[in-house]
This record gives sequence, C-alpha cells and structure tokens, in this order.
Amino acid sequence: MLWAQMGDVAWEVYRKGAGNEMRDRAANAWSRAQRLNPRNPQLAERLAQVRGR
Repeated sequence: MLWAQMGDVAWEVYRKGAGNEMRDRAANAWSRAQRLNPRNPQLAERLAQVRGR
C-alpha cells in the first residue's frame, strides 16, 4: 500500500535526524493508509509509535 510505504520512508528520514515535519508526514500517511485498510494491525502499531503511545 503506497500510503503505508510513504509513512515508512518519512519515519526513517525522521529517525535519521530530520525535523518533526517528517514525523508528522509519517503520521499523516499512516492515518490515510489506515482509513483505507482499517483492519491492518501494523498500521495501528505504527500510528501508536509515532504518537508516542
């Protein structure tokens, strides 16, 4: 799923030192992916991670 992959890339860029904008992009991309596939547990885990839960 493209939105999930975009979130993964943004998250990795954030983890390597980019600003909070990349973290926000990851969260937005994963949120869109979850709306398209709400039963995907990996997306829920990723969103929880990026939101600090």
